[in-house]
Amino acid sequence: MKKWLWIPILVILLFLFCCQKQDKAEQTGVATESGGEEIAAIAQTIENNLDLAVEALEKGQVGGGAGLLLDSVLLVKPHDQWPENFSGHISSAKEHFAAGNFPGAGGSVSEALDLITQPEDKEQSTESGAIAPIAAMVKGKITEAKEEFKKGNANQGVISILEALQLFAPRTD
Repeated sequence: MKKWLWIPILVILLFLFCCQKQDKAEQTGVATESGGEEIAAIAQTIENNLDLAVEALEKGQVGGGAGLLLDSVLLVKPHDQWPENFSGHISSAKEHFAAGNFPGAGGSVSEALDLITQPEDKEQSTESGAIAPIAAMVKGKITEAKEEFKKGNANQGVISILEALQLFAPRTD
């Protein structure tokens, strides 16, 4: 039980540290020469997280896999470029997944997804009569997200990740 308490604390500290570093760079107004290298490093981290998430989910470690996916979502853009409360919903979803509370996690993911999608984007694609295992659908969405990131379409990649996570606790309304 004590081990699980350290995980959210470390995530929060890491998040605060990253925000503080970003704020300092913005205040100085100095462009770093390693900006391209930093973007490449973030892209590599996201790709590694997505690969590790697929492995964790295949092993049945939903909390760990979902946590990696949600970490990847937050790495895509600086905190202040997301809509208000988006990061809070993502953090809440991560906590719910870690605790095994899939309905709570699904609700938080849905709220975050609602903040970044247009009304016409909210319709989930489902093929009537075709029932696919949830693992294959999640893996497909993660693969779709990786392709979108490679194309440079970060927003669509984030939407694909959130839709993948939403499959663990789909909406019933």
